[in-house]
Amino acid sequence: MIISHRGGEGETIVGQVPMGRRTPRLLDAMEIPWFAPSPAEAEETVARAWEEAEAGGRPAAVLFDIEFWMSE
Repeated sequence: MIISHRGGEGETIVGQVPMGRRTPRLLDAMEIPWFAPSPAEAEETVARAWEEAEAGGRPAAVLFDIEFWMSE
């Protein structure tokens, strides 16, 4: 899963903050491995998450925070 992880540092919409704080804990509770790469690590991390999902026969999540979407 590729997830736009809203609600972190730099979030301009206050309503996104509660869910953003809970997303990693929800993924942990569902035993879904998750990754939160920097923009420079994104491509490698998506590949690693895909490999983990295939090996485990379950989903994996990659959380892209506001820094990812603001990078050029």
